Amino acid sequence: MNLVELRQNLKNYHAHLEEFYLAKNLGQNPSVSLAEIEENASDLFSVSTIESLKKLIEESADATEIERKARQNLLNISRLEFLKNKTKEISEELENCQNAVSINFQNETLNTSEVLRKIESLPKAKERREVFIRLLDAKNSCADLQIEKISQLEEKTKTLGCSNLQKLFEEITELNFYNFAQKAQDFLEKTENFYFQSLAETAQKAGLEKHSLHTADFFYLRKLFERKEIFDGENLPRFYSKILENFNFSEYKIPNIKLKEVTGRLQTKVFRTNLPEDIYFCISKRNGVPNYIEFLRSFGKANFAAWISKELLNRFPEFVFSPDDILSKAYGFLFQTLLTEEAFLRKNLGIWDEKLSGKIKQENEFWLLFKTRREILRFWLENRIFSASENLAEVCEQTAKIFTDNLNFGYEKHQMLWEISEKFSSLKNIRALLFAFGLREYFRERYGFDWWQKRKAFEELIDFWNAAERYKAEEMARMIGFEMSFDLLAENFKTKKN
Repeated sequence: MNLVELRQNLKNYHAHLEEFYLAKNLGQNPSVSLAEIEENASDLFSVSTIESLKKLIEESADATEIERKARQNLLNISRLEFLKNKTKEISEELENCQNAVSINFQNETLNTSEVLRKIESLPKAKERREVFIRLLDAKNSCADLQIEKISQLEEKTKTLGCSNLQKLFEEITELNFYNFAQKAQDFLEKTENFYFQSLAETAQKAGLEKHSLHTADFFYLRKLFERKEIFDGENLPRFYSKILENFNFSEYKIPNIKLKEVTGRLQTKVFRTNLPEDIYFCISKRNGVPNYIEFLRSFGKANFAAWISKELLNRFPEFVFSPDDILSKAYGFLFQTLLTEEAFLRKNLGIWDEKLSGKIKQENEFWLLFKTRREILRFWLENRIFSASENLAEVCEQTAKIFTDNLNFGYEKHQMLWEISEKFSSLKNIRALLFAFGLREYFRERYGFDWWQKRKAFEELIDFWNAAERYKAEEMARMIGFEMSFDLLAENFKTKKN
């Protein structure tokens, strides 16, 4: 096997994918179809490539440590893409089914995104719940396809030599999922009081009864606290410059990040078409906190990409397109935490009223804690579904109750099938949050609570970004000088009300 050629083809594959999705995002016609891109890369993720990589790993006793890690990454990339390709037909069928879902409400035919926007604006809880359950009923016309996809993933995973998808991801992450789940359980218990107290206050401000909340009410609540008058999407390009100015750094020193303003109908996203030279940071003009959160996450992702070592990219692209891609997410979460810093809110968004800045800080802490708790619950659900050892209907019924008990929003058992990701995205998000909060504490100790105004902090970030995903998040944390800890994460929340 020619590893140099394999690595070059991997780089080309990802570049073509990013170019395709950038064009689609900008409303342009891609120069090459997605089918052609996938067909050209099919050999990369074939059974023969997987077997050759296994053999190379067995024969790598004399190879350097970085080469051994790189080959393992290549194998894991190939295995995951193999599963994606083998379930492509059912995935497309499922996607088409979900895109066709619609309901009739008040003489309107609404698709899924339109239904959720409608729920956000309905003042009556009864109507919100009714519309949401009707949407769930409509989505469940696709449930058989989702179950079939889960079954196919289980079958194809066995052809890779793993008993189930959970075991495959345990190999990729090098984590014991049972131990990780136990630590996550402790986090839920330690943050329970703060979470339920904050939720009660949030519900009260919105005129809702905390004891009768439903998932539908989440969308309504989130909309009420968007703070659109303060978080103006038109200001985001200037906000980008402002963040860099805080670090005493000029955006002109990072010419490879190209800002593009897009309509408020689109999400803020980053496309890495030619690493590290061409990174397109597409900034949505949508108003509100959610778009600012996406912007800050994308700010971290774009800078992470812009400072990747060219030498590392050319020699080992598998450390850039890692199957365990935690760190780019983590740097995004690091910058998102700035929305929970009152000094940052005052300096960068002009919220000089201390009472108002305090409220916004608390709101953003609450939504971040909600996301963290929900991701932990999603991890439990994915763990149970993809271990292939339990009855699916029973798992959905039991976990709906667990979601309800731990989030205090009523969840329906039919929702559970739509909460899962075969990529274990929940685990990635949890580990990224652990890394982000650990790194924030590290920066606070070295540079103070205003670390986001210290040039040396940004220069240190550049050093970290340079290494891309060469090290797993846990390993990278230890090298920097901290441990990824649920206790530290909990400490950022559970003491707030004391």
